[in-house]
Amino acid sequence: MCGIAAIFHGSGSEAAFLAEIDGMVSRLRHRGPDARGTWTDAAAGVALGHARLSILDLSEAGSQPMVSGCGRWAISYNGEVYNFADLKKELAERGHAFRGNSDTEVALAAIAEWGVEKALGRFVGMFAFALWDRQERRLWLGRDRLGIKPLYYGLFGGRLLVASELKAFRGLPGVDLAINRDALAAFFRHNCIPAPHCVYENLHKLRPGHLLCINREDLDNRQVPDSRPFWSARDAVATRGGGVFTGGPEQAVEALEEVLSEAVGCRMIADVPLGAFLSGGIDSSTVAALMQAQSGRPVKTFSIGFDREGYNEATHAAAVARHLGTEHSELYVTEQEAQAVIPELPVCYDEPFADSSQIPTLLVSRLARREVTVALSGDGGDELFCGYNRYHAGWKAWQRLRSLPGPGRRLLQGLLTSRSPEQWDRLYARVEPALPESLRLRLPGNKAHKMAALLPLSTPQEVYRSLVSHWKDPAAFVIGANEPLTNVTDPAMQLDE
Repeated sequence: MCGIAAIFHGSGSEAAFLAEIDGMVSRLRHRGPDARGTWTDAAAGVALGHARLSILDLSEAGSQPMVSGCGRWAISYNGEVYNFADLKKELAERGHAFRGNSDTEVALAAIAEWGVEKALGRFVGMFAFALWDRQERRLWLGRDRLGIKPLYYGLFGGRLLVASELKAFRGLPGVDLAINRDALAAFFRHNCIPAPHCVYENLHKLRPGHLLCINREDLDNRQVPDSRPFWSARDAVATRGGGVFTGGPEQAVEALEEVLSEAVGCRMIADVPLGAFLSGGIDSSTVAALMQAQSGRPVKTFSIGFDREGYNEATHAAAVARHLGTEHSELYVTEQEAQAVIPELPVCYDEPFADSSQIPTLLVSRLARREVTVALSGDGGDELFCGYNRYHAGWKAWQRLRSLPGPGRRLLQGLLTSRSPEQWDRLYARVEPALPESLRLRLPGNKAHKMAALLPLSTPQEVYRSLVSHWKDPAAFVIGANEPLTNVTDPAMQLDE
């Protein structure tokens, strides 16, 4: 988790330029406590900064910002290219020499050999970077396919500022961080602020899987070009013959285990201690099991517990740890200790982020950091394997709604909204004991009102959007807001009927 920063079109003396980029990096020191570096091409008005968390090649040869062997490229980079060893071997056969063992040096050599876009197409990893082309005098910004690593940028007074976190922009001359009301409306719908939007005016997140290339002429004209994708999930599926697996269930299990084992194994390459977050659920347990299967020693696992039934997952995690034979650590947290974390959350996240899991995530991260530098988790499992109800509930709801005539919809909507969610809960509690297990519901009143909100809708896109919306019309109460991302005819949101 390194911190990166960049300035393009800077002015003034080189000393002032270095002081400004160093100030940005100093505000990112928590991301990279092991080293701090800056680099400038003062004649071009470019400065790069880096706060390093050392994972691979802990020597000075892995320090950043780093210049390529050919001298053309300079980079400040956060993340890891997991297949760097294979790329390094191929590049060495093509005549590239390496002075160290970092993936950063391999990434630069790959860019020098194949160009930016072709090199990114060959990277397997998570990354964000600011890359200066000294020959063409262009600054490239890139973010990994799924947007795991953050990258913010903005144009202020004709200069481009780039950083891993928003706090790096605070205090810079000419930077006024006014609240972006449109983005705030998007937050109330999504519980986060999706890229490319940002909670502050004039700042943007680089979209996942996108590249942005900017030159001096763009900045002289006070404009930033649109970013463009170097990867899309849709295209990736299309190039693999539709992505349809034709084997049977047993072959599917074997193929999935092979893919997951490879994915976990490449993430275990590190020159520092590593471990895993373990909740006892399917996703984190699978990751821990695959780690242990590829480790010659007990894997360090970590979990957070709460002394309240219904919220405590630590017992499940401990059972999984015993079964796998990991070296397990757990920390039981009181309500007061959990609440004490809340004031720190804005400092950690910079933008509003309304996922309650951020509290135990911060606590388990602190627990793990006592012993390891890198920790794997089960994040992403629900997205890949449709673990959230919304992925299939939207389509099922639409299939039912489309056959219901308008008068029937209005009648049912009136019935469902005739009582509050709490009243429906009390009514349901009376009849629940007589219902079979398959008809028993959690939060029935809430579900009744969600269904009522779906009844007036006329497309599957609107149904899905309603299900994922935490507030149905946030622009109505965020004063002066014009909510972005409301176009349900966007091709990216189309569902086949």
